[in-house]
Amino acid sequence: MNASKILLASAFATLAAVGAQAGEVDLTPLPAFQSTRTVAEVRAEAVAAQRAGQIAHGEQTVVAQPALSSTLTRADVRNDAKVAQRAGQIPHGDLQAM
Repeated sequence: MNASKILLASAFATLAAVGAQAGEVDLTPLPAFQSTRTVAEVRAEAVAAQRAGQIAHGEQTVVAQPALSSTLTRADVRNDAKVAQRAGQIPHGDLQAM
């Protein structure tokens, strides 16, 4: 008996959720599209873009990064970080540096 009540309640909840998401549907036709290039031109452009690394795969887009070089040593960077931390310039948690 309890299982049937739970099943009935979940069915009503599902119907209510589906009904709440319903909206108006726009049925106007899309404008006609006329291409100005041939299939071969489009495919050649796609191959060139893929070879150049301009086509993203999945949700992640990888952009070529410029080569970076630093004039500071690791010890210099660590010392600068320690000085900044002692001066209160590095935020920690919800606190903001002034």
